[in-house]
Amino acid sequence: MADEPNQGRTTGRWWRRFSIVPAVSPDQWIVVLFLGVFAVIVLRCAWLSDDAYITFRTVANFAAGHGLTWNPGERVQAYTHPLWLFLVAAAHFYTGEFFFGVTLLSVALSLLAVGIYAFGIARSLPVALLGLFVLTSSKAFVDYSTSGLENPLTHLILAAFCAVFLRREPTDPRSLMWLTSLASLSALSRPDAILLCLPPLVAWLLKLRGRGAIRALAFGFAPLLLWEIFSIIYYGFPFPNTAYAKLQTGLARSELVAQGFHYLLDALQNDPLTPLLIGVALLAPLFAREWRALALAAGLGLDLVFIIAIGGDFMSGRFLSAPLLMATALASRVVAPLRGRALLPVAIAIGLLGLGGPRSPWRSDADYGQEGCRPQKDTLVRNGISDERAFYYPATGLLRSERGVPVPSPRQYWVMEAMRERENGPAVVLRDAIGFYGFHAGPEVHVVDQTGLADAFLARLPPVWRYDWRIGHFFRMVPEGYLESLSARRNVIKDPRLAEYYDHLNPVIRGPLFSARRWKEIVLINLGVYDHLVEDDAYRYPGMLRRSLAAFPAAEGGEGGAAAEPIVLPRTGAQIDLGSRTRAVAMEVRVDRDHDYRVVFLAGPSELGTVELWALPDDPDMMVTRRVLAPDGAVEGGYDALRILPCDGHGDPKLAHLRLLD
Repeated sequence: MADEPNQGRTTGRWWRRFSIVPAVSPDQWIVVLFLGVFAVIVLRCAWLSDDAYITFRTVANFAAGHGLTWNPGERVQAYTHPLWLFLVAAAHFYTGEFFFGVTLLSVALSLLAVGIYAFGIARSLPVALLGLFVLTSSKAFVDYSTSGLENPLTHLILAAFCAVFLRREPTDPRSLMWLTSLASLSALSRPDAILLCLPPLVAWLLKLRGRGAIRALAFGFAPLLLWEIFSIIYYGFPFPNTAYAKLQTGLARSELVAQGFHYLLDALQNDPLTPLLIGVALLAPLFAREWRALALAAGLGLDLVFIIAIGGDFMSGRFLSAPLLMATALASRVVAPLRGRALLPVAIAIGLLGLGGPRSPWRSDADYGQEGCRPQKDTLVRNGISDERAFYYPATGLLRSERGVPVPSPRQYWVMEAMRERENGPAVVLRDAIGFYGFHAGPEVHVVDQTGLADAFLARLPPVWRYDWRIGHFFRMVPEGYLESLSARRNVIKDPRLAEYYDHLNPVIRGPLFSARRWKEIVLINLGVYDHLVEDDAYRYPGMLRRSLAAFPAAEGGEGGAAAEPIVLPRTGAQIDLGSRTRAVAMEVRVDRDHDYRVVFLAGPSELGTVELWALPDDPDMMVTRRVLAPDGAVEGGYDALRILPCDGHGDPKLAHLRLLD
């Protein structure tokens, strides 16, 4: 643990006070022993995710002279973490492979991160050991101390940031420079990680009162600024392609926020220690009445708001590992005054929450996870959130590796498909799970990602509406002629509007870097001048049935005017044109009893409100007449169209009749 920055001591770190020879201090050796236990556990649980292989393919292309690309000849940033990518490239350069090099790199960075906590943040030996116990018992932190993703690097940068913030006084602009540099590097590791750093930076600036602040800020943010300049020059866009693909969801904010809370509830159910400690850290300013605690808690709160707002992630715990590290540093300020027996109940609670949960963070035995990585219904998926380590560990776990057999094994489903396609020669292939497949397919196979993460054109199309959407997996309808355009290397897209957009995008991602035309298109496409060419419901609701209200005549003698023959609806439902704007307060619709339905009220392209109709499986009739009250917002302004969207259910969704009620 570190001394308080305002006490003026020269001893520096807590363990130096216990021995004349700091290098062999008994207390230091205790911490080293705990760090060793952490390293053993992380090595036993080490694994690589499918998403990590997206980065690996980019690095492999870079090493082969194809540039920082997903598909050679097409400049698309399919990764969010440039700093991590270059570290992976360095590991690959020295080892000649990815699996062991990246795994050991991740373990080393994770050790450095927890070491900085123990020796640079914690105030005493008991608090240092308690914090190490927290990090070793958190499933999220252990799972993502490896995985091949950028989390270990983010942990290290945030640990260094907290150490500087908690140990130094805001009187020297050099401290601000260090904080700003670390915040800048955190954004280069993962863009949203900077949210954890912004409130502490603002608090530091207010304390510094502008003395040398501008120069420190300019120097500190230089790495991030330089990368943004490079990104615009090389890729043509300021943000990763993944941001354009993932943040354009087509979902209502309320749906995303609800999913964000499900993400936290998933952690509370499967890894209770992590969210509960973060919650305790948010309350730290009430107990540690100091501006530093308030600033760090504000950073945690800002990051949690962001996680909830974007709907969390499909990887259980991944977005909570970095906040947990900062929360541990913050919570250590609260428990620092406690001594001896007072810390025992805290340690017991940590053990019960972390190791007594339904999914132990330390499991790596032969029965752990699911055998193989063939796509199947994952019993560990709930609310679209999965235990990724449990799913992939049998295929990519460090302890599962065998001499002479690549990881993942060529016998794995995605790998077998990729290697078969690679043997067939150059091709254009459409995929939705692209990590393992894309890496093993090699650069001659042009892999088109249907979710748009690695495809600049598809990332800018609206995602297809699905009631059973999964966060982070928003599929695009592939326009007719697009795959043929990639194969023929000329634009044969059938939709003239999308063909025009493709002509504007093509020079940005494939043209000469410094051509006048490319730079003109970079400016215009980033300003949204061409957005009107892709905002088409035909790609949001492909195959949607479109009818006018007049197409639903009343059948003689039918109950409620029901049509004689129901219409089978496609998965994307039906849109009913009402002919004119109405303020009808209710409607009557006859649908099958086995499906949930969503009724959307429209005024032009704008959605005014939504009403849910839940299935009535106990009703004896095959079709049931339902009465729907229009939302207040639709009645007040009027609406001119309705969407009837089938959701969960059995068999074919059917619509027989629709009638407005005055």
